[in-house]
Amino acid sequence: MILKENGLMLFEVENEGFVAAGRTLAFPAPESTSFVALPERLLNLAQKGMIKTLTISGNSLSGVGIFDGDRVVCKKAFSKKEINNNTICIIYIPALGETVAKKIRFAGGHLILKSCNGEVSDMKVKPDEVEIRGIVIELLRSPDDLGRFDRGYESEFPF
Repeated sequence: MILKENGLMLFEVENEGFVAAGRTLAFPAPESTSFVALPERLLNLAQKGMIKTLTISGNSLSGVGIFDGDRVVCKKAFSKKEINNNTICIIYIPALGETVAKKIRFAGGHLILKSCNGEVSDMKVKPDEVEIRGIVIELLRSPDDLGRFDRGYESEFPF
């Protein structure tokens, strides 16, 4: 569904609630949909239902400019070729029953689920121990406690 509001095109996309990024969630949010304004380059993916949004809970991605409370747009359908050593992925870890947002690093036969914050430990897993459920393709910045959108950080994240 598409809405036009104040000259913006808003697309209804799947919203999966919160994803852990440095802390365990006590309350998973139910799946729902929400309307978001998307850059024109993502409109085709939105129309095909290939994206979802998630809200980051935690600080393990603060080193790349993604903070607690920020929403990210994730591509649900992707190829393995789209994942490299700098891709931030949404990863389900069945052994923990937890879904996390982490930067992927390849190390021999393992994946390093990289924290981008020195206060949060990396996780080393075998590829068959996790399920990559999405790749982060866009950041939807939320304001900080003082209402600022710019956190004064130059991000290495490509958007």
